[in-house]
Amino acid sequence: MVSTRSRSAVQLTDLVKRYRSGVVAVNGLTVSVEPGEIIALLGPAGGGKSTVLRVIAGRESPTSGEVLIGAEPAHVGGARHRGGHQCELITDSRFRNTLLAPESACRHLRDVVTRALASRPEVVMLDEPFGSVDARSRVLLREEVRRIHAELGITMILATQHHDDALAIADRVVVLRSGRVEQIGRPEEIYREPANAFVAEFVGQVNRLPGEVRGGFVEVYGAWIPLLTPVAPPGPAFALVRPEDIVLLPPEHGEAAPSGTTSRIDAIVNGVVVGSSFLGSTRLTSVLLVDGTQVIVQHHPGIVPQTGECVRLGFTGACVSVQLRSLRPRQAGADSVRV
Repeated sequence: MVSTRSRSAVQLTDLVKRYRSGVVAVNGLTVSVEPGEIIALLGPAGGGKSTVLRVIAGRESPTSGEVLIGAEPAHVGGARHRGGHQCELITDSRFRNTLLAPESACRHLRDVVTRALASRPEVVMLDEPFGSVDARSRVLLREEVRRIHAELGITMILATQHHDDALAIADRVVVLRSGRVEQIGRPEEIYREPANAFVAEFVGQVNRLPGEVRGGFVEVYGAWIPLLTPVAPPGPAFALVRPEDIVLLPPEHGEAAPSGTTSRIDAIVNGVVVGSSFLGSTRLTSVLLVDGTQVIVQHHPGIVPQTGECVRLGFTGACVSVQLRSLRPRQAGADSVRV
């Protein structure tokens, strides 16, 4: 029987990279990349993303753990093993040309990848491929990467600090913090079902709303919001609510859901508008609640609340994660639970 591991394009098992300075850049990483898959390594600067790519490419040796390319080890006796499998690492310096027009930037990206494919690698890795390009170029470059992948069917690994890039391009996302895996999953899972508070806040915006966990729900301003998984201990907690899961209610709103939502709204909280930003296809409005909590609401751009205006907010009822309030916020590892 052929093992599952041998069918992977890249298999990292308990990968550790520790430098002489004592810095641990990668700490026990285990992940399998399937043939033809696009994986995104997502995390803040210093999270270990580029180190992982350099180890896979053979530019650095792991301190411990195993790296397989296909079924062959990438490193033997601390040195790169030059077998029949190749990985091509394309660093950000080869992409960096922010003066190009969007269409030219796409051609430049395709040229860079085409040159990299000349050696017939089985895996292509892109380290921060989009740099600091403008918003339109970024969207076009993401589409170009997906187009190249669809044409060639090659395995790709992308390293990025930008969650929009990871969510738009990848089949699966590996969220890293300080060299450790926080979560692995499809883009939709990473965004809608974050494993902890770090993932929720790094992958998009969230509002931290004080509440109380009871059973499989968290009570927030009188609203009973379901938890992603009902395993949290009862007690005070912060509900991590996405801006699109809070709705601005018209003055005459009753219990039925307002237009554009699919859930009943059974609780209302009052607040005062402190600012509103037009973002083209949507609008973000900041609202100061009666207890001093400030929240961000995402809504239709045609609704334009005025600063100082009194508004009413409701919740869509989408499942949320929570962070226990009895623990120090943002403490690595122990500060949050996925619920």
